[in-house]
Amino acid sequence: MVNEMTPAFTTLERNLKKRGNKKIYLDYLQNRNGQTISSVYSLRPKNGATVSMPLYWKEVKKGLLPNQFTIFNSAKIISKRADIFKGVLWAATNIENCLKKLNE
Repeated sequence: MVNEMTPAFTTLERNLKKRGNKKIYLDYLQNRNGQTISSVYSLRPKNGATVSMPLYWKEVKKGLLPNQFTIFNSAKIISKRADIFKGVLWAATNIENCLKKLNE
């Protein structure tokens, strides 16, 4: 439904080569029983207690593995750099304003 309302900037195409990098991928496959999405800085129920760590784009490269960020090293990593999500998480999102902008 979201994709139908906003096809100019959203897509359901999973393949990055087919969808390009100009649209937001709506991962509907996460909306089913047993699938989970972790918010930033959340612990994952995995061996080693991995942490959902926000990254700078320059950090997203070949060889990056989820087990590089764990409950044991995440506080140290966070303390050494600025909080990437500070501007995102500090205030509540006004859903009514978002819906108005989508309808413009």
